[in-house]
Amino acid sequence: MKEISKNPYTANFATVRHESDRGCVLLVAAFFDNLLANILKQAISPNVRNDPSAKKFFEGLFGDRGPLYGFANKIKIAYAFKLISKEQFLAINVIRELRNEAAHKNFHFTLENKGVKIHLKKLNDYEDVVSYSELRDGKATAKGSFVDATSNLFFQIFDKMVEGFEVR
Repeated sequence: MKEISKNPYTANFATVRHESDRGCVLLVAAFFDNLLANILKQAISPNVRNDPSAKKFFEGLFGDRGPLYGFANKIKIAYAFKLISKEQFLAINVIRELRNEAAHKNFHFTLENKGVKIHLKKLNDYEDVVSYSELRDGKATAKGSFVDATSNLFFQIFDKMVEGFEVR
């Protein structure tokens, strides 16, 4: 089995706090995109995953224009195959919406922006996914709350994923 470690992800979440708000959101979304790709790759039958004659097919699923290339598609398929819960599905979609705002809107993106905070509120509404957010109590910055909530969600999904891996 493939060996996987939390350490790089833990370090990545620690560093996003030093990014701009736009960079923070883009990086967190990329972490989830990568995590979902790993989950989906593991969910594919080992007969397909490990068959040299199916290598091109397998790589094509995740390659340019492949059905599992886009973040939105990965989220939908992971939920459809019960690899993530409904609350995780909804929360990751909020992260995707924030990523789209950060990447495609032509304004100074900040997590403190009133319109962006609407997405943060939605993310914080998934209490059993996010568990606790000081933003509700007014004790944390929007960025701190976003990083705390998303790292909590990420590691909940990560921990479920590694059950299928040999962890060392």
